[in-house]
Amino acid sequence: MHRRRSSSYGGLRACVGGVRIGGMKGEQIDKIDRLSVRSRPQGWPIMYQSWDKLLFMHWPMPVEALRPLVPDLLTIDTFEGTAWMGVTPFTMWGIRPVFSPSLPALSRSHELNVRTYVYLDGIPGVWFLSLDANNPLAVLGARLAFHLPYFTANMSLEAHPSACSAR
Repeated sequence: MHRRRSSSYGGLRACVGGVRIGGMKGEQIDKIDRLSVRSRPQGWPIMYQSWDKLLFMHWPMPVEALRPLVPDLLTIDTFEGTAWMGVTPFTMWGIRPVFSPSLPALSRSHELNVRTYVYLDGIPGVWFLSLDANNPLAVLGARLAFHLPYFTANMSLEAHPSACSAR
């Protein structure tokens, strides 16, 4: 099954609450209607890709610790006053532009995201602090085409019937 993705990562939306930071001063923002942002973005998808062996790990983080890492234009999302940092390892395959078939050298990659959750004009989203992948050609393509902070990394994954091991 292919998942449709937009260049704005329209499918990645998460968390509740929110604090708008202006310098070091925070103020509660209006409640967000989270169902309204779940509709598919207008227009055609630009890529297809499938994900597997996905794990979301999250740790609480003070907003003040994340603020220097996130552009001032974005509001850092919080839950009960705490921001969250996520580390997400996964495998992608079938990566391809909508107009072409998968190419063996480009279509598979292990990836590790370091992320936090944000708002832009009241719309929830994800801010990627780092995107690491083991496919140098895919990294180059993502950096050039989408201006994403991808880095080449040495990664491997061993899958067993009851567990996965990533390095």
